[in-house]
Amino acid sequence: MLNAYPYYEYVKSNGIFPIEYALFRQLSSVKQIVDPNTLFRYNSMFDALVDATYNSISALNFSKIPIVVTETGWPWFGGAKEPYATIENAETFNNNLIRRVSNDSGPPSQPDIPINTYIYELFNEDKRRGPVSERNWGVLFPNSTSVYSISLSNSGSLNANSSTVFCIVKPGANEDSLRSGIDWACGPGQANCRAIQQGQPCYLPDTWQNHASYAYNDYYQKMHSSGGTCDFDGTATTTSIDPSYGSCRFSGSSNSSTGRLVPPPAFGPVGQSSRSSRNYIYFHQIGLLSAVVLALILV
Repeated sequence: MLNAYPYYEYVKSNGIFPIEYALFRQLSSVKQIVDPNTLFRYNSMFDALVDATYNSISALNFSKIPIVVTETGWPWFGGAKEPYATIENAETFNNNLIRRVSNDSGPPSQPDIPINTYIYELFNEDKRRGPVSERNWGVLFPNSTSVYSISLSNSGSLNANSSTVFCIVKPGANEDSLRSGIDWACGPGQANCRAIQQGQPCYLPDTWQNHASYAYNDYYQKMHSSGGTCDFDGTATTTSIDPSYGSCRFSGSSNSSTGRLVPPPAFGPVGQSSRSSRNYIYFHQIGLLSAVVLALILV
């Protein structure tokens, strides 16, 4: 069992690794990660962490022991000194994680052993100690509405909308540029920014990234058919994943209410011996009195 957290590894790396590597995004040719000892090429930090564990097992002369990732995820909100704990990054990480795990392959050293995985976590833990991000890993609010959109490959979705293109902030965008972008979108751009005012559905989390994503998208949905672009001085990008969360509905969303997650129960990963042709991903939640694991079977 392995707790694999690319978020922590990326934050601790002090820029050694690109953010794309932690978020399962495609790496440019100059950013390719290659192990100098094995010459294995890694497309994600997640795979590298799993392979590092397999290498440790091999060093102890054990083999053919499948690794289960019992915790992984990304926080969607953090404090002033936690700039990478954002809804955009959490949504990107978990959606790309699901796509990665769904392909029934293992890391470079063990390509035939799928990676059964638990996503940490189902709900936020508002009493958890430590930085703000420690309390904001959940994919659902307490009322069971989703914090952000999660697409479950071949098995339905939470707020997925494949037909609409949304305009959101790029990860790591400069806050001064985001301020300017919001001012322009909500002013000359004529975006309706009422929803990001204090007390309104999209005000929280109160971050430049969140507010800019809403403003950028509202402008884009109104103007792209007549030539409006999703650029905002290089701080914006498009996505087919609906960024709506909770009661905050982004323009262009086809959902009038947020989806609910009602998965079948499971009490642990299914081993290869019994279901070798199917991989699994789970949502993991640790309660005060018991551990509740709800499984989403990707078929």
